[in-house]
Amino acid sequence: MPQFSHNFNDFATQVAIGPMHYMSVAAIGNPYTESVPTNNGTVSLLSLNGRKFGITCAHVVSAYQERVRCDSQVILQVGLSSISADRIVDLDVGRDLAVLDLDGVNISGMSIPATFFEPISWPPCDIAHEGLISMSGLPGLTRVISGGRVDYKTFSATLVPIHRVDESRIIIQLNREELVFMTGSPVEALPQCLGGISGGPVFLIRETASGIMVKELVGII
Repeated sequence: MPQFSHNFNDFATQVAIGPMHYMSVAAIGNPYTESVPTNNGTVSLLSLNGRKFGITCAHVVSAYQERVRCDSQVILQVGLSSISADRIVDLDVGRDLAVLDLDGVNISGMSIPATFFEPISWPPCDIAHEGLISMSGLPGLTRVISGGRVDYKTFSATLVPIHRVDESRIIIQLNREELVFMTGSPVEALPQCLGGISGGPVFLIRETASGIMVKELVGII
């Protein structure tokens, strides 16, 4: 059974677990060939107008493109599927955003079941200082590769106040003591480096006028 590094009340725990289901790994390397080193980012999973998309950082996809030019054995893998170059729908280096076409892609294969987030409306609401942030990602230092399967222990930060918002960023302040580290084995120390969480989903948790708590996908890490 999954375990947590801290004790949280039931609501906070559910909020922490939630984002973990709407992401997968963007593994760059070749899990079937030990001689090819693996790096990773995280992909946020979005279902929009009947189509399935993966959203990650442009620097994650650019790292794959740079490596595959030098080594044809390098692949970009999301879940259990190798992603071909024609599935890169958009790459915006200036905004550090990349969009992948994941229609028909098998996103399973990790210990935490993954699914696509379906927003009630799109685009999301304007971000102000009201509300709390919940987000997740896959730190590379927790990576375990076995027989072509890549798995990770999952980082999450939950119910974090918004510090500042500008035209392209939501800025928050994290205390490492507040991070949730989910793993299928006994709890270990948080990794010293969280590299690999780029592209993970960022949700705004807010209360509607009728008092209902809702979550909206508002960005990526």
